[in-house]
Amino acid sequence: MKKVFKSLVVGALAIPCALLCTACGTDNSVKVDTSGDWKPIDKTSAYTEVSTIPTENLDFDGLRFTIKQEMEGQGQKATITMNGMALYNGQNVDFKMDMTVAASGKSETMHMYLNENILYINAMNQKYKVTFGSSDTDFDQYIEMVPDAEFVTGAIEQMQNAILDSQKSEVDGVTKYYFKLDGDQMAEAADMTFEEWIVLKDGKFDSFKIITSGVMQGFSTKITMDMEKYTGTIDFPSFDGYVDMGSMVG
Repeated sequence: MKKVFKSLVVGALAIPCALLCTACGTDNSVKVDTSGDWKPIDKTSAYTEVSTIPTENLDFDGLRFTIKQEMEGQGQKATITMNGMALYNGQNVDFKMDMTVAASGKSETMHMYLNENILYINAMNQKYKVTFGSSDTDFDQYIEMVPDAEFVTGAIEQMQNAILDSQKSEVDGVTKYYFKLDGDQMAEAADMTFEEWIVLKDGKFDSFKIITSGVMQGFSTKITMDMEKYTGTIDFPSFDGYVDMGSMVG
């Protein structure tokens, strides 16, 4: 969980630099269904139930996600939206993601693809690529932008002593949990509040949603993440025409 919030903070800091962007993007968003027959449940019981989800049910091989960050302050208002999907294969990760920054009635979309340890970026009418080795630290910062099973288990672990309210819904084999959390008890959560939804189908993990709101880096901020288990494939575009980053700066 910490690694994802680290990347979100980096995104927040980048907003003032993106206010002059001009292009439009597409929307392939994920939205977790949080409707249900909600009933209060003791917070200790609720935490025990979600924390004992079998590990193999959380060790999924792929996911789709949407992260939306809305910020306002210092005379600026902007939204960052990241739509993507990722597949995990041992130590390797493949993903594709569209990141859109919108501000002042304008928007810019950057397309990012990671395939066989090569990062492809299509932004500002330029296409370039970076090849990573397994020990490259720059490689890690891009992987940290993609949530995974560790994110879900970390989120569950962190909320143990922070639950203010808990509810449960069971309808047609779908079990959902809702938690409202005390931001003061959450790591890196100054002036922030948290809400989380965990969705199980037939006892197995299906999807997860978290909404974080408050003040971050002096901006009034709301971050919404929706993610769902994904068992499909990633269709990459042609990578013809991408220029090696080394030749662009050399």
